[in-house]
Amino acid sequence: MRGSPIRAVVDCDAVAALGEGARDRSSDPTRGSGHQRPRHDVLRSASPFIRVAYARRTVTVVSYYRPYGQLARGEAGHPVVERRQTRNAERTRRAVLDAATKLILEKGTAVTLAQVATAAGVSKSGLIHHFGDRDQLVVAVVDDMYAQFREAVLAQLDLSENHPGKMLRAYVRALCTGSADAAAARDFTSAANWNGVAAVPGVASVIAEQAEWWHEQLAADGLSAELIQIVRRAAEGIAAAALQGGEDEASIARARDLLLDLSTQGTFSTPL
Repeated sequence: MRGSPIRAVVDCDAVAALGEGARDRSSDPTRGSGHQRPRHDVLRSASPFIRVAYARRTVTVVSYYRPYGQLARGEAGHPVVERRQTRNAERTRRAVLDAATKLILEKGTAVTLAQVATAAGVSKSGLIHHFGDRDQLVVAVVDDMYAQFREAVLAQLDLSENHPGKMLRAYVRALCTGSADAAAARDFTSAANWNGVAAVPGVASVIAEQAEWWHEQLAADGLSAELIQIVRRAAEGIAAAALQGGEDEASIARARDLLLDLSTQGTFSTPL
């Protein structure tokens, strides 16, 4: 006695295999036209993408799907599912990095993965999948902090300026900005005070690499090393003071204008 038909979902290759089997059976005079493949044959041909609920000895295929990356394609020909999963992974990473940065600023490296996962709204296993252990997460946070600061500076770069010091002035604008736009500058200038961060394996190399990158960028700006040092460190000091509440927006704006003058003319346009 045959089992009742059931529903199966298999991938395209499995369906093709079923089709080949059906043609073979139709040419076999010993088999009836309504014969169905035994369950174990279908399971073998459909593995590993088959999802099947079966009854007794037979399987009836009613629908199929393509393996990951082949489900559907947008106008550009890129897999829709793959793009969606990539976006989800990026959102998860962003949520974890933002939560970890906030917690490290508050607690230093004593923060636990469980605390970060809870703050980010993800599972601890999901966090570990993206970042591994706590040290790797801290390294990723420091690297991300530098990346965000670099983006903040480049966003302030005015390519229409027709004289040396473009990058240095963008550096000043990014650091000496209003409180509403100061997130990247806040994290950058407070990094030295992150308790225990410098001792985490891998962090020192990230800091050294970023310091070298900034040294090269600013040195190529066409200004003297002494002027670059004075303006750069002054801007960092103002940002750090603002973080501690020692400067208001008006005083930050005045300092910014003075430093922009200094990096443009080598002096102040208005005597102090």
